[in-house]
Amino acid sequence: MATTIDFRKLLRKTPFKPILTHMTIANDCASHILPALEAFIAQDTDTLKELKHTITRLEAEADSQLEEVQSNLPKKVYMPVVREDILDLLQIQESIADRSLDIIGLMVELPLKIPTEMEKPLIRLGKRCIELCESALGIIESLGELALAGFDGPQIEKIKKQISDVIKAETDADGVEKEVTHILFARRKEMDAVEVVFLYQIIQWIDDLADCAEKLAIHSRLFLAK
Repeated sequence: MATTIDFRKLLRKTPFKPILTHMTIANDCASHILPALEAFIAQDTDTLKELKHTITRLEAEADSQLEEVQSNLPKKVYMPVVREDILDLLQIQESIADRSLDIIGLMVELPLKIPTEMEKPLIRLGKRCIELCESALGIIESLGELALAGFDGPQIEKIKKQISDVIKAETDADGVEKEVTHILFARRKEMDAVEVVFLYQIIQWIDDLADCAEKLAIHSRLFLAK
């Protein structure tokens, strides 16, 4: 029997559009980490300060968008998931914006000389993590398309593949993180102890972006399973 439901109208009653807006802002925050890393390695404090200003502004936009979605999220939504799952998804997205601000903040406050052999692996780590955030954004876009299709059809297989790709790529990012950390620990006796601690923190926070992307991918399965 043909359905008379207009899923395009239903979509306007669901939070997918503002969720996508929020994730786009969060991803934009993360995208600035690569030029920040390049400036950090070059000890370009002026560029770092400019990037901090940009990320701070974007993170504030993400906060505002998060508050708007939370405030206007209806008690009942036309989706095969519960309201709490949507709120949890938003918090994962918000973590990407928050962690990006943490990273740039520490880079600005603690300029230091990066060991030469660490430079390329560190840039590679940044690229992988940013790519993962971009892929996570793609999942959110696909979920919106899936809502238009009434949470049925070939779009489900597309999202499943996107989720699988993100999870696999996160494992690869972890491998790069271990490579960078190994170099840092090998050089620790030649470096100031405080610099080692804070550089290690920066590495971990960059890798956190990949972890957030993986969490978002895994959490997105809830939208397919219910």
